[in-house]
Amino acid sequence: MFTSTGNNFGGGAIQFKDVQESNYLILNAKLTADSDSATYQAVDQLEIYVPDLSIDRSVVCGVICQYQDRGEAYGSPYNYDAGTVLKSWIKDKNTIVIEKLPQFDNKGVLTIWIQAMYCQLNQGGNTIKGTRTRITFSDPLNKTSWDYDSICVIFERWVFVTAQISYASSDNVDFSSTMQGFPTDVSVELPLIVGTCYGNSKMSAVNPCRIDAGVWSIRNEDKTSGFSSSSNKQFFFAYLVRDGEGANNQDPTDEN
Repeated sequence: MFTSTGNNFGGGAIQFKDVQESNYLILNAKLTADSDSATYQAVDQLEIYVPDLSIDRSVVCGVICQYQDRGEAYGSPYNYDAGTVLKSWIKDKNTIVIEKLPQFDNKGVLTIWIQAMYCQLNQGGNTIKGTRTRITFSDPLNKTSWDYDSICVIFERWVFVTAQISYASSDNVDFSSTMQGFPTDVSVELPLIVGTCYGNSKMSAVNPCRIDAGVWSIRNEDKTSGFSSSSNKQFFFAYLVRDGEGANNQDPTDEN
């Protein structure tokens, strides 16, 4: 774990969870940037300054950016929170770069989730093979069901995960499901992407959700309008740092 030393967009200190190897990094962080500020508006790209990293430049990977758009219309609340994927890369051993898109200008406070693998540019290395583990979601209230191909790949210090909802109830309540096959030593907020955003046709809806001790959850207030539509294919995709040895710690060569 480390803390940023500064940035060029006027934000505060950013805390990172990290796994650093000779040819790649797994970085997890949540940060905010005020798109209405003069400091943000003056820069061409977002730069985060950090202590020495184990690699000095990387290939491009994706991070998720969201702005909030919530209110009330005709006596009913709406949630049009929207966002998309931004390019990110390691510029040098002390600088993480995130692209700046004009579509986020003057959208107020932006939230950016970094849950990515940064691979060293132009360098080979020993390949570590992992075997995918299928994740099954148990929801006793039957508010959600999840796609059969929801999977993770578990390593000693980090885990890759991708999962997709195949059905979501329209009930206005919090949802939660137990994740069988996923390590219990991960605690994180991550963005759930929804195909359609009713308030912005050029972006997807972005819903903050959580994984804590093998349980996935989302607050009702964070579900975007139209969340339960069967055509939206809600999903998340992330590289996540593990906090320790979980109760269901598994060898990556085991397959379910």
